[in-house]
Amino acid sequence: MALKRSISWMGLCQALSFLLQFAGSVVLARHLTPQEMGIYAVAVATVGLLSLAQQFGLQNFVVRQENLTPTTLRTAFTINLVINGGLALLIAALATSPWLWR
Repeated sequence: MALKRSISWMGLCQALSFLLQFAGSVVLARHLTPQEMGIYAVAVATVGLLSLAQQFGLQNFVVRQENLTPTTLRTAFTINLVINGGLALLIAALATSPWLWR
């Protein structure tokens, strides 16, 4: 019974999250110009892709690891740091590139 309740709560949270995001997009669409809405749409898509890249699976690895040694934890931290640092550098490079903002 606890599994059914957990799945129900998870489904409800996902549906509520979708509805709130949709309502927020509708409100923004009413207040932004078409050009600003296009920039917003690209930003939302970019954030979605970056969050997929950021969630490399290291959190699940650390949680499910039976024998979590300090070496394993340091390695997971370093990999996470490299991925997120690389993404931050990519964002900074794209934000300052003159060919992108002509």
